[in-house]
Parts: sequence; structure tokens; C-alpha cells
Amino acid sequence: MIKRVQKSLLGILFGLCAGSLLILTHNSYPPVGIVLSLLGFLALSILVRRYVKSRGPYICYFISVVVLIYIAATPRASEFLIQGNTEGYLLILGGPIAALLPLIKRVPTK
Repeated sequence: MIKRVQKSLLGILFGLCAGSLLILTHNSYPPVGIVLSLLGFLALSILVRRYVKSRGPYICYFISVVVLIYIAATPRASEFLIQGNTEGYLLILGGPIAALLPLIKRVPTK
């Protein structure tokens, strides 16, 4: 029971880190920043799948998408962290898609 709670909390922590990583790095160095942030998110998801079993990855991805949408929708100090430019739209569309990719299970072949 305690290990399950620990893994859920670890999934929440990784999700918060992933959402923050996406938000803070997507607009730096415009052509490369969005690619680096999505690749960093996928690398973090590989770590989560490797070390956190059962429901941890699902919690991580859910929390990261919630953080992404929450920070995108609410202004902080009269300033949006996700601008209405190409990188911002790619992040809002590509972030949840990148979150869903590692959840797809491999189908065993014969």
C-alpha cells in the first residue's frame, strides 16, 4: 500500500516537472526550443516508465497535461507564459500528443 502511494506521488512529482519543463523551455531559441522541450518530455516519460510501474505513468501524464493547460489558460502577473505564436500552438497541441505516445502499449508479435 505504501509503495503504491509512493509511486503515485513520484508520478505526480514527475508530472509537475514535465509540465514545467514544457512551459519554461518551449519559447527559448525558437526553432529548437519546442523540439528540445518535447524531446525532454519524452525522455522524462521514458524514465517514468522505467522506474515507476502500475499507475504512476498515467498519473504523470495526466498531471503534466493539466499543468500545461492550467498555465496556458491563466495569466501570471498580467502575462501569459505561452504566447500566441507558432511555438505556443505547437506546445499546446504537441504536448498532450507527446504525453499519449508513451502510453501506447506494444502489441506482442508472434
